[in-house]
This record gives sequence, structure tokens and C-alpha cells, in this order.
Amino acid sequence: MQKGDTSRSLFILHIFGRCCMHQRIVVLGVLSLVTLVSGCSSAAWYSAGQSYQRNECLKVPNQAERERCLDNANTDYNTYTKETSPAP
Repeated sequence: MQKGDTSRSLFILHIFGRCCMHQRIVVLGVLSLVTLVSGCSSAAWYSAGQSYQRNECLKVPNQAERERCLDNANTDYNTYTKETSPAP
């Protein structure tokens, strides 16, 4: 397993831990489509998950929590990999 694969897996597990079965099916469909179209790059997986997370953030009723959620969801892929990679 490559370094990027681990980050992608952790991100996907984080998303799946917070949603119901119907949403999981939708996310799997979106991720499958992105994989087919993009050639399965880690950045593509992250982008698909990021879009899903943004949509979930918009459902949060509390404005302050919603803004925190959106700030987190708008973290770009390079920043995400730096933050989640183990120190050398």
C-alpha cells in the first residue's frame, strides 16, 4: 500500500463513519464514477469526498458549526496530505 492510499483510506473511513446506509450507497456510487473517469488518483478520491462533505456541511443548522465544517471541507488536497502524513 502506498502512502497516498493510506491517506485516502483514512479519509473515506472518516466520511463513512458519519452517515447512514443510503448516503453510503450514494457516496460509493460517486466515488466509483470518479474512479472510472479519473484513473483512481488519490486527489480524485479526495475531491469526491470533499464534495460530499461540503454537501453534508450545508445541512448543519448551527451557522458557526456549519462554517467550521465548510472550512474543514475546503482544505485543498496538498494541505490535507501534509497534515495527515506521518512525520519523517
